[in-house]
Amino acid sequence: MIIKIKSKYPWDMLAKFTEKGFLRLLRKEIKTCDKQLDAKKIVLSVMARSEEIFILNQPYISDEVSQFHILLTSYILSSVEMLTDIVGEEQAKSITSAAFKANGRLSISLSIKIGLFFSREKFSYIVKNCGEGVVAGYGDSFSIKLDTDRTSYLNTQVSKCGFHEFFIRNARPELTKLMCDWDDNWSDTLKDNKHIGFNRPTTIASGGKICDFRFYKKT
Repeated sequence: MIIKIKSKYPWDMLAKFTEKGFLRLLRKEIKTCDKQLDAKKIVLSVMARSEEIFILNQPYISDEVSQFHILLTSYILSSVEMLTDIVGEEQAKSITSAAFKANGRLSISLSIKIGLFFSREKFSYIVKNCGEGVVAGYGDSFSIKLDTDRTSYLNTQVSKCGFHEFFIRNARPELTKLMCDWDDNWSDTLKDNKHIGFNRPTTIASGGKICDFRFYKKT
């Protein structure tokens, strides 16, 4: 299922890339889990169920970005549902999470490493991409507030998460954590960085009132 996003770059292209990548990696993770499983058949069932979920959640599409996000979360929910009947809930979450996290891991990691390497003002790069870029790129289904002096600290605070609201509507709020886990792909890149530090003390998925992304300049 490739749903046409009615917009120009990047959402239409990103949807196709994300969808194909996730399904390919999902097949790989299923085979790794148990070679006896019919990974192709399972993925086809995930695709069919995902389309049903997407259609049911269409009334909540408020903009092009939320359409992409609902497509994404529909696949996560569908994958867990379909796999639970075959391998059990915990294994279903593990397989889905592994496939989701692997999708785009290399590109986002390299993007941040290269961006920081070639930036003279490294913290300005963080403000632009992890602050202003997040506000501009996440759409109406998220409420995001920035607090920064632009030179030494940036707090990106999410008080409304479209991912979490989707999973609440579909009676699976615990699956929001799978979306949070994807952030390891870029946050791990900052762990050994000499210039930029990062921590995330709370998330909505873990019961917090906000998702609190804190970036700071190392001295």
